[in-house]
Amino acid sequence: MKTESKKFWWWALAGGATFGGLYILARVFDFVSPTEGVALLMGKRVLHRERAAGVDARLNTFLDWWEQHGPFTVMVGVDGGTRSIADQARLYAQGRTTPGPHAGKPGYPPLGETVTNAQTAVASAHGHASAVDLWPVINGKIYLNVKDPMQRAKYDQLGATIEAHGLKWGGRFIVKGEPFYDGPHAETPDWRNAPLVA
Repeated sequence: MKTESKKFWWWALAGGATFGGLYILARVFDFVSPTEGVALLMGKRVLHRERAAGVDARLNTFLDWWEQHGPFTVMVGVDGGTRSIADQARLYAQGRTTPGPHAGKPGYPPLGETVTNAQTAVASAHGHASAVDLWPVINGKIYLNVKDPMQRAKYDQLGATIEAHGLKWGGRFIVKGEPFYDGPHAETPDWRNAPLVA
């Protein structure tokens, strides 16, 4: 379906359907929630900005810029802003000692995929309120699969913009001497100097 057609249907549903109709559309097509769909219809370029509350001012400046000029919509991830010590420990356990994404699905480890390589908040820019994770949202669909070439291209575009704003992008991470692609991640270059989140 052409982009224009998709936009028409979002507008038609928002104008003529009930909230329940939006909910059904979101669930059937694995799109954003009805509330997020309404935000998209209103022209929002940064969804769930509240999840970035308390992050470094440079990241907020970037989000402000993206809201005005971003080439597509992004969503701040559920744990995509600041993280406490307990938050980071919970995320580090996912895919290691507790179920993570894709747990129990064919082609994945029994506990699923890991979520983060940072074992503690001290070792994570999120633990210093100096990082934000952003997921592209294209035609109402949240792009979560960085292995898909079309989705990865959007993360690469996001990453180039992150770097153009003087921030560090997770798509260029090196972990244990190997490239590690964390496409959604943006952080301040000096995050290790920032205080730990209380």
